[in-house]
Amino acid sequence: MINLDELWIGDKLRVKSSGLIGVFTGDRNGKAGLKIQDKISYYPIQALEIFDEDENESEAPEDLSEDPTPENYTFEPTIDLHIEKWKDYRLNSHQSALDFQLRQCRLFLDQAIDRKVFSVLIIHGKGVGILKQNIRHLLGEYTEVFQVFDKHQGGATEVWFNHSQG
Repeated sequence: MINLDELWIGDKLRVKSSGLIGVFTGDRNGKAGLKIQDKISYYPIQALEIFDEDENESEAPEDLSEDPTPENYTFEPTIDLHIEKWKDYRLNSHQSALDFQLRQCRLFLDQAIDRKVFSVLIIHGKGVGILKQNIRHLLGEYTEVFQVFDKHQGGATEVWFNHSQG
């Protein structure tokens, strides 16, 4: 287990449950500040592990159900899945871009459902439609999904939830 007192500002840490990688920014009230994509969130130290760029990347966690919600976290109802927006993806290159994007989408949907958000927007881009097709398939796994709409000339998908179904 990590000792909070032994961490240095700038150390790379990984959230055990989601695989997200960020930079340690300091501690507050016994929680570690982690900067991920220009946003700082605070995690319990037991939810984190040291990220070693030289270690075997095949040890990515599979269980997404125990992702701790960071302190002071505000849910944004839009996710942009363009791979170049995800700085951490290059560090997780053992995973295909599509698998990474779908994992992020699933985490996003799970958070929206947990917070009983009415609707979200998933930006996937127009491209050849492979990511969009996979997202539509993923949405079919959720009983809470009520309606799905194309937005932005097919470059995004709006999802409405019916939380009484879940």
